[in-house]
Amino acid sequence: MNKNTTIIERRKELIEVSKMAKAMRAAEEIDGTINYVLLNYIYITENANEFKTFEEWQKEGFGVRKGAKAFVAWGKPREKKTDRGDVVKYYPITYLFSDLQVYKRKREIGVKEAGIKYENFVGEIKVSYKRHSSPVRTRVNGASQVNEVLREVWNDDLDYRESFYVLAMNNQCDILGYAELFKGGVSSTIVDERMVFQLLLNVNATGFIVAHNHPSGTLRPSNPDRELTKKLSACGKLFNIGLMDHLILAGDSYYSFAENGEI
Repeated sequence: MNKNTTIIERRKELIEVSKMAKAMRAAEEIDGTINYVLLNYIYITENANEFKTFEEWQKEGFGVRKGAKAFVAWGKPREKKTDRGDVVKYYPITYLFSDLQVYKRKREIGVKEAGIKYENFVGEIKVSYKRHSSPVRTRVNGASQVNEVLREVWNDDLDYRESFYVLAMNNQCDILGYAELFKGGVSSTIVDERMVFQLLLNVNATGFIVAHNHPSGTLRPSNPDRELTKKLSACGKLFNIGLMDHLILAGDSYYSFAENGEI
């Protein structure tokens, strides 16, 4: 049996498994999505032991091999309302990699392991950032344009999990750079103000804009959102780096603290 014949046969098997999964899902005999059945199929045929997200593998000291393709898993369907009041159905997506697609990263030798006594050692602090050429707008005028930029650079899980972005600005409203500093769950993100200003000071920013998303679809700021905005604004005054706006993205819309007189 040649290689092409084997591939064709495996594709046919996968199609049959998919059909069976759809029937089971329609009859509500399984909980979750068709992907669980397909993942189990891959366990058997590929000898994979487990699937995890890129971030989960990283936390355990693994890297994903170059060229590895993620398994795309669709979550249960959700609904959200558009500005016109239409109800749109969407499926949250998770990208998974198997244990066959990762490698163990080399562990760096720490100070203690190298035989250096801590009391005689002073560590060097180095802060750096990378420059990337970007196709997005470099100068913005108002929240609407900021919203456009954010949607160009935001990751694929805007409707799935909360993230917190920072745009570093100069006096001419040019974007010096952006960073996704924090990731959270489906309903909250913990923000460390020190890391925000570490970034801003590093690029000599004179102003900044922050943004986060609400996977729930609501544009109404929460009390913690307002408290964070006040805290960032107060910290910015100490460094003479002004908070220009705080945007909340939800669905296809946004909420601007500046446009609503809250900054």
